[in-house]
Amino acid sequence: MSRPFIFLGSAIFISLFIYSYLGVQAAVAVFAVCIAVTPIAYLLRRKHVFFKAVFLMSLAVVISSTAFTAKIVNGYMPALELCTDEKAVVSGVLIEQGKYYDNHYYVLKNVSVNSVESDSRIRITGKYKAAETDDVLTFNVTKVNAVADTQSRLRYMADGIYLTAYSNESVKVEKAEKHSALYYLDEFKKNVSGKFDDSLDKDYSSAVTAMVVGDTSGLSEEVLQNFRYSGIAHLFAVSGFHLSLWTSVIYFCLRKIFGIRNNVVFVVSAVFVLFFMALTGFTQSVVRAGIMQLVFLLGGVVKYKSDSLNSLFFALTVILCINPFAVMSISLHMSFLATLGIVTLSQIIMKPVKKAERKSLRGVCYSAVSSFYITAAISVTATIFTLPVSVLNFEYYSFAAPLTNVLCMPVAELVMPLSCLGLAFSKIPVFSSVFSFVCNLIMKYVFFITEKIADCPFAVVDAKSAFMKISVILLTLFMIGALTVFSQKQRKLAISLCACVVSFVLLSVSAETAMYFTHEVTVAPVGNGISVLYRTADKNVIIGCGGEYRKSYLFTNLTSAVNTKKFDLIIIPGASETESGFAGQLLRMHEFEKCIISKEKFEDINQKKLPEDTKITSKTNIIIDGKCNIVYINDERFSGARITDDTFSCTILFCPVADFSCVPEDWLTGDLLVTRQNLPEADISGFETVFVSTGSDIPFDNENLYTTIENGTLTFRAVPWGGKQIYADF
Repeated sequence: MSRPFIFLGSAIFISLFIYSYLGVQAAVAVFAVCIAVTPIAYLLRRKHVFFKAVFLMSLAVVISSTAFTAKIVNGYMPALELCTDEKAVVSGVLIEQGKYYDNHYYVLKNVSVNSVESDSRIRITGKYKAAETDDVLTFNVTKVNAVADTQSRLRYMADGIYLTAYSNESVKVEKAEKHSALYYLDEFKKNVSGKFDDSLDKDYSSAVTAMVVGDTSGLSEEVLQNFRYSGIAHLFAVSGFHLSLWTSVIYFCLRKIFGIRNNVVFVVSAVFVLFFMALTGFTQSVVRAGIMQLVFLLGGVVKYKSDSLNSLFFALTVILCINPFAVMSISLHMSFLATLGIVTLSQIIMKPVKKAERKSLRGVCYSAVSSFYITAAISVTATIFTLPVSVLNFEYYSFAAPLTNVLCMPVAELVMPLSCLGLAFSKIPVFSSVFSFVCNLIMKYVFFITEKIADCPFAVVDAKSAFMKISVILLTLFMIGALTVFSQKQRKLAISLCACVVSFVLLSVSAETAMYFTHEVTVAPVGNGISVLYRTADKNVIIGCGGEYRKSYLFTNLTSAVNTKKFDLIIIPGASETESGFAGQLLRMHEFEKCIISKEKFEDINQKKLPEDTKITSKTNIIIDGKCNIVYINDERFSGARITDDTFSCTILFCPVADFSCVPEDWLTGDLLVTRQNLPEADISGFETVFVSTGSDIPFDNENLYTTIENGTLTFRAVPWGGKQIYADF
């Protein structure tokens, strides 16, 4: 086995994935599989290969089970002792802070919960107050909790966070007397960001800051949305691409320009790699790239050519041994698969370049074209390999991502060295202004391309249904298989790829076209409030925008996944948080042609920019696309909405009701009922399906009743030729 870490890393990943969902007891099953393949090995007469495989498999199981158990016992289990069902006072040292849409969050270490100290980290969502790293923060929180569902819990734990809490009260900040290295790294980031703000345009400077040091806090929601829709948001996720670029520049300068020896180059480059990993917060993607870079640099010292594929799996092995919870990190999945695709298909990518070199093609034009080709090919390859992760985790994919990457990446990668040269020559205005001008020009081009592509009708394709997920994944796997198997057979490769591309295009266009005839109602798990996204034809309507403030991201994620920046209608039913807590946030994020609000006063919303066509009424009737009718009522007795069509009907109750006595009679039957918290005491058998938006458990024995606390995000689809479909996804 010349590449042992490929087998070892894969076995550890699979083992940890099984443990994460089934527990450490699943190790018995893995061992049983190892024993079961013994007869097969003897039949194949490959005993030496088998025993090596069994040894590595057993080693992987032992390592992964030991690491996973130790992490649970030393990290997760002690944290559970701090969980409380009542209000608590939490204090700790600030190590990270940020903003996710309107939610400000703080990550604390050395935590104290009601005077009980712990080494566990906690993430608190609360009101914003200026604070710096190492400051001691004190919160009055409503509840200290461990994340409930498995996937979310493991993704938090991948970052070392075992507890979460929410605070709606002011924060007490005590300035730190001493500062750690983390504080100075944050100050370095702020200094870099300030320099870019002085030399570049506002939006462009925030984008360059995100590309250089990974700080996306300055980016507007509109810019982030454009980059997501166009499939190039990875440009802001500091990863192996950024680290490899910087390390290559340093390596080239030290070796080619200054003629420094290998040992000095290794030490300097290795120090920079470690510094960059710390600067970006040791994210999984950067750690993966950092380990691979260190292996490559060490190979140069000992005169050994490192194997990129083996190094990739070595990095995976090290990361999972240190933090087994990283097995659920989306960042690691995306980074690993993108690199796997590039490494695996590197020979195919480089073949045309080498062929041109053999024909003695040289010159500036050749260098520019080959550089453009390599960058474009790498971007497309990475997009293909990461497509399954995007579909499974985000339930949509950017149909235009390959095109955007081809158009933008070859020039976007020039921004980082040029912007840093601008910083280096900031004391010389002539040089600094030239670099700034070029960076502004490049970013203007990138922003223009992403905006235009994001506005295209088919830029983003919905992949929520099981059929779409399976189809996209199978097509992707077939495409990857064709690239690998037919790498030496150009004709078969071309035919296979063309068939995949045509099938992919037809599938994507068909999926989006089908939405024209579909009624889709999605209810977000925002606690005891109603937040509904209704879609039909090419119309997108938000009916209700309330829920617990700390869960607003769950609804804004839904609205961001819709391929539009402009919604047709928003109905804002009340003034309380559970009825309209997300209204201001949504009005900032999106444009709305129409807005319906009740007669109540909205002090927080009036400060936002309301659409020109805004009606203040307690009852109204809206026609959507000439065929769908939405009735909205909000008076002293009742608050709700009714959607009707020739083939579909849905009732939405914004406020809990004791019975149906105040509900219009023709609203008491239909395909779907969406309500809050406690179910009406009246008979609900008139509805085929019932969705309950709640933050607490409720007893029910109806197979047609679903709750957001039990099932997460709930989606109901009515397709004329496909019947009724229900999707529940945490």
